[in-house]
Amino acid sequence: MDDPSYKKQLEIFQQHPTCLGIRVMIQDMEDETKILQIHYLDAFSYFEHMDLPIDLLVTSNQLDAVCQLLKQTSIRAVIDHLAKPEIAKGITEPWKQQITEIAQYPNIYCKISGMVTEADHQSWRQEDFTPYVHHIVDVFGPDRIMYGSDWPVCLLAATYKDVHDLCEATLPTHLTADERENIFGNNASNFYKLK
Repeated sequence: MDDPSYKKQLEIFQQHPTCLGIRVMIQDMEDETKILQIHYLDAFSYFEHMDLPIDLLVTSNQLDAVCQLLKQTSIRAVIDHLAKPEIAKGITEPWKQQITEIAQYPNIYCKISGMVTEADHQSWRQEDFTPYVHHIVDVFGPDRIMYGSDWPVCLLAATYKDVHDLCEATLPTHLTADERENIFGNNASNFYKLK
């Protein structure tokens, strides 16, 4: 997006049959407010016009910039890894309040993924994650959440099966079988426009 030829680059990528969208690596930016610069806003506006699925890889301390971005665009995006809250420290604020604000935008989804690598890699417990997952379900609802394994990165702290089972176990018990099916597949299919 820093390259003036980004539209042409995207056009080339989209010729590949497995290209579903793009991922903006905000977590790697020294200054996350870069996404509010005019050339980024122009690019996001272009992606919005295309209805392009966008993954936003962001950390919890960068969410203010994302909140500001969403006030200026109507992109269709998914927040990866619950925005990487500080699970190892059990910190929920201001993540909780900012995620609540982000969830007010109907085009924004959240991916339940990447949790184990934000916890203590050696001694995480299921209950470490429950308040974060329950809050995501509360504010996004079961139709704008998708499961992600974060494989192979998850292997730093858990197996693929561990991650899948953890998501199953931490989802609220009141969710119906259909809602769980949406979280584990249908919502992602809709978001990424899979046939």
